[in-house]
This record gives sequence, structure tokens and C-alpha cells, in this order.
Amino acid sequence: MIRRSSAWRPALGGYQGGPVIVIGAGLAGLGAARALAQHDVPVTVLEARDRIGGRCHTIDRIDLGAHWIHGTEGNPLTNLARELGLPTLFVGGDSSYSGGWDQLVVHGPQGAVLSADQKLRSILVADEVRDELDAERRRRFAAAEPDIAVRDAVAAALARRDGMTEFDREAVDWHTALTARDDCAALDEPPLSFLWWDDGYEVYGYGDSVFLDGYGALAKSLADGLDVHLNQVVRRIEYNARTAVRVHTDRKTFEAQAAIITVPLGVLKAGAIEFAPALPADKHESIAQLGVGHLAKVVLQFREPFWPRDQYVFGFLGRPLADNPTLVVSLWKTHRIPALLLITGGELAKQVEAWSEKAVSDWSLRVLRDMFGSSVTKPKRVLRTSWDHDPFARGAYSYVAVGALPSHIDALAFPVEGRLFFAGEATYRHHWAGAHGAYASGLREAARLLNDPRVLPPRHF
Repeated sequence: MIRRSSAWRPALGGYQGGPVIVIGAGLAGLGAARALAQHDVPVTVLEARDRIGGRCHTIDRIDLGAHWIHGTEGNPLTNLARELGLPTLFVGGDSSYSGGWDQLVVHGPQGAVLSADQKLRSILVADEVRDELDAERRRRFAAAEPDIAVRDAVAAALARRDGMTEFDREAVDWHTALTARDDCAALDEPPLSFLWWDDGYEVYGYGDSVFLDGYGALAKSLADGLDVHLNQVVRRIEYNARTAVRVHTDRKTFEAQAAIITVPLGVLKAGAIEFAPALPADKHESIAQLGVGHLAKVVLQFREPFWPRDQYVFGFLGRPLADNPTLVVSLWKTHRIPALLLITGGELAKQVEAWSEKAVSDWSLRVLRDMFGSSVTKPKRVLRTSWDHDPFARGAYSYVAVGALPSHIDALAFPVEGRLFFAGEATYRHHWAGAHGAYASGLREAARLLNDPRVLPPRHF
């Protein structure tokens, strides 16, 4: 099916044309600014960092932020990559398993690879529990019962089941963690919503792709020709329906007829930007109720691969999940970089990003030795993300927490006084938490200011 975004509405009052300030040079901000500039609107982009890209950050073709084009066909980033001439590589996969479940090699205790029967058993028992959870969610909706955390729903489902082996329980925990902890990046507090965690989320065609030169190449291409001011930390935004918007940074004051605010939800939660007058109550409620997830990446680069060179993703089911990642990704398979990427979300991600460099290295090597044994060599470089401690991110991306509703995402996106417009992954009702949602949200706000829905990307499913 193909349709235009139903979230789009034209701007009401306030902005009637003229210069626009875009705050944030991530995919949302750059996408909005590029679309406006293509329609001859004067645009100034303000970025707090000394680089563009936001939560897309590439070092030597290694993505420390956004990594995949999820659901290649139909994803607006796919067509954008083609338009900009950026090389991508299809890697397969589905909505839960990077690289795809069939291609995934899963390591169990003592590093042993699960047999075909063990691997099949793990997915079958996990699917049974998922079916129970779906039925329980329908029952709760029908009975108008209050929301609970996903972790509590899973625990209750396991308690109702008889005859589960220790392997079955570990498998269910592992499959659940892939989604709730490492995909949604949800924390223990606030916990992930059982009723609403995926409500309305739309999935594109099968299989993921990667940018061969990293997401940084996409940001660079989008920024080409734009008026981008780096190292401009926005402190205060003054606005009303009748006059220009004034944006005060720690260096300068900028004026325009409207501003598109694309800073991450974590920055809004921290109150890092003062709004005068204060934002409406529904905006504050949305900011307070939606969750900000945490996702950590650790990249170990070696002189040459010691792992199977043709294998893309390795599952790790060998130790308790509280202290271990679920997946390890090979960058050799996609980029011919002899490096392994450990990914983990939630509370463990917060810990990993707070550890010393030695602790990170020791933990990563212990995981790899559990999987690959004595073949593991000493890495020549270790990279570690720090999104939790980045003052211009304050986390990875948004999730629907207990106490939040999908309508809070729409409320976060709604303009204020026809002068302030909001974009970013946390504002996109059908694709929050993703790079494609961020980019599409920027086009949505550009379309709103231009009063032209043709700016919106077609939505293919």
C-alpha cells in the first residue's frame, strides 16, 4: 500500500512565509532544512556539536549511532540514498533479528553453537509465549484494565506455564531481551509499556541495509549547500503568534519567522532549552511521559578476523542477560573492517557507557572468549559510545513507557502558536526510535510550513 503521511496538517496561523531556523543538524533537521531550501525558503541550521549528524556518528566507516536502514524497500532512506548516490549493502534481517533468524548463529553455554534442533526449540517456545502475550493484551484492552510493564507481563506468562526447562526459560528471556531491551532500549524505570509499546508502528519490506560509508555520509550529503552553524548551543527560544522567533545560543541571537526544533527527547526532558513563554501543558506531559532509551555499542577492531568471515551476526545465549549482550555483529561481512560490534540496551547499556575503558575492554573480551574461545586475539582499538553522557543526546532514542500513550507522540509533534515546529524520531507516530522516522518527521514539518504535502515521502509497506 502507498499513501501520504496521515500525521501531516498545514500550519495554522503564525508562520506565513519567510526565514526559518532549524535547531539540530541530525537527519530530522537536515531533512527539513534541505526541503525548505529546495523551495527557496531562507534556512539557518544551528547545531550544538562541532559536527553534523546528531545521533548519526561515523568514525572510519564505523557507525556509533544509527546503523541500519530498517526494512529496505519502502523505507524513505533507501530512495534518498539512491538519489544522493550513496552506496548501500543489503544485509537481510527482519523486525526482530538483525541479519535474519535463519542466518543467525547462536552460541550457548561454553561457546557451543546451538544445534538446529536447539535453535528451533528456542524460537518455538518464544513464539508460544508471544502468542500468550498477544492474547493477554487483547484481554486487557477488552476489560479496560490498566497498563503494566512488558517485563511483568512476560513473568506472568512464564508463571502460568508448566513443564518449562531451564533452557526454555533462558531462550524466552533472550528472545524477549532482543526486542524489549536491545531494540526498544527500554530501561527498568520507566518500564516499557505492555499495552502500547508497538501500537501503530509500521514495518517496511523485508531486510535491512547498511551505508557502506556509514550514516555520516548521508548527513554530509544532506547538509551540502545548507547554512549550518556549528558549536551553537541553544539556551532560550522566545516566540509568539505575532512576531519573529528569537533563538538565543551561548554565542549569538538569531531571528526568523519560525523555528523547527529537532533536539532529542532527552534534551527536552532535561529542560536544557528555556522557552518563553513556557510550552503548553500537553507538550510538557508528552515530554514527561515518553521514555528515553539507552543503547550502547562497543566496537573491537582487530588486525584480522578470527571468527567465521562469512557470518554476519552471532547470538549470545551463554550467560545471564543482566551482564551480557544478546548479539555480536561482524563488520567484516559488510565493510571488510576486521571488527566485532557488541550491542546492548537498557540498564546494561547505561552501565557499559559509565565503565572505565579497561572495564569495557575486559567485559568485551570476556564475552568474545565465551563465544570463540582461545582464538580471540588482542584488539588494536576499542570504541565505545557515550550517548547517555552526551549533553546533546542524553540517551539513544524514545520508547513508549508505562504511563505514556501513542497520542503523546502526536502531541509532541504538534506546532505551537504557528511559530514553533517539532521534529525528530520521538515525534513520528509510525516510526519513532528510528533514523527513517527522524528524516520523515523533518519532511513532515517542511511540508507543514510550505503547506505542500508533496514534500512528504511516499509511504510504502
